[in-house]
Amino acid sequence: MNDTPLPRRQTYAMKTEKKTEIHSPHSSSHTEVNIRFLTVAGVLNRIRLLLIILIGGLIQVNAPATLLPVTPSMLSGPLIFFASPPITEFAVPIPYGFANNLTDSGWIWPTDNTGLLVVDFGTPVALNRFRVYCTFNGGARGATWVVERSSDNFSWVHEADFAYLQEFGVGVDDSGNPVDGFGGWYEVKFNVGGTADRYWRVRQSGILVSHAPRSGQMEFHGIAEPSPGPTVKSVSPTGNTVRKNAVITVELEDGTVTEVAPATTQLFLNGTAVTPAINKPAGSSVTTVSYNPQGTLPEGSNTVKIVFGDTATPSVVQTNEFSFVVINDLKAALVVNLDFNGVIRPRRRRFFSRVL
Repeated sequence: MNDTPLPRRQTYAMKTEKKTEIHSPHSSSHTEVNIRFLTVAGVLNRIRLLLIILIGGLIQVNAPATLLPVTPSMLSGPLIFFASPPITEFAVPIPYGFANNLTDSGWIWPTDNTGLLVVDFGTPVALNRFRVYCTFNGGARGATWVVERSSDNFSWVHEADFAYLQEFGVGVDDSGNPVDGFGGWYEVKFNVGGTADRYWRVRQSGILVSHAPRSGQMEFHGIAEPSPGPTVKSVSPTGNTVRKNAVITVELEDGTVTEVAPATTQLFLNGTAVTPAINKPAGSSVTTVSYNPQGTLPEGSNTVKIVFGDTATPSVVQTNEFSFVVINDLKAALVVNLDFNGVIRPRRRRFFSRVL
């Protein structure tokens, strides 16, 4: 048997593991050979494919979003919109001080599409979820809102279009259950690539049905880059069903450069200074500030303000606020769930609550 080596040009053209019948120019016999090597083109194609898979996988990874703390001092934009009572400043609950409800109490951005809100997070954040609470439960309203980001509060980059369109049973309550009507939380998710910028804004760009929905609170969710200075990690309580015996707790997290200076910490409840307990375990980066009002929280809306400085010289002082609504204990104990036939049943979806 006379096996003649293949010319190099032909060798590179062969596919891996291909079983080929070769006719030798020096013999009339046919020889069956197995080519067991990777071609140059094949190697390059495989590397190219692997890179595409890896890059695609990285792009599709969307890290879990957390609720980012936003205070009135971080907000800017025109205070021109329909609201009752009239609003003259940014307030808690963010953005204009209206607590979530389903009784048509809230604000509406104008039909001329001048409504917008800018949030200055101070450091770059990768915003990836925005939601707003619709307080009108009786029908469909709708507008298109745009989410944009900027590094300088001047040049803006489009990130997402949000069709804020009310539909029956689409909005959800704080527990994620569908609202029996047209109100509740509506949201948009975006920025799967995790692009971070300091400034983010939401603005109205068009009307879908009648006018923009009447709204209450906004929330911004995302991932904040490590801050050089201390930040607010979490606050509690929150929401509209807080009991009178709730304990107020604020967690402050040290920055990458400076830490919380405990002696600078001040806590205010509804404008009155209170004396909190301050605790930071050894080796921890989190300072916990707590205050127990001993069951004396007043019914209705409550606002907490925390002031704290860092270990820089001079100390950099920050002020943050949050609010919650306390429900009457007696009324809370009498809340039952009725179906449409008036039968008392365990709480479930599409039921309404009535206070007897």
